[in-house]
Amino acid sequence: MTPIPHPVKNVRIYPYIPDASAIVPPVFIDGIGTYSYGTMLMYESCYLELASGKAENGGVSAGIKYYAVYPDHSGKDFTTDWMNCTQGGAQPQFSRTVRLGPGGGQMAGQQAE
Repeated sequence: MTPIPHPVKNVRIYPYIPDASAIVPPVFIDGIGTYSYGTMLMYESCYLELASGKAENGGVSAGIKYYAVYPDHSGKDFTTDWMNCTQGGAQPQFSRTVRLGPGGGQMAGQQAE
């Protein structure tokens, strides 16, 4: 299934720090844009494109891992998996593609260990 975009608002972006016990402040707040999620063949993909928002605490930078939190349709916070920032700045973009099945959980293009 091709990733289907849906509108998101009040998006907060946080740096992805595995196993961090410290509370890390957001680096982007009040984001408005689209979040897309879907699977195709043996791959799961997600994309987040923000058209507006405010950078804080240094903002986002391309090539760094982040995760997003935003209210879902019921008002509960939804947290994405970590994604790579593909475009920083005032209109940041993020994506992640993971292989499913045997050897799953890997980013596309990685070899199973």
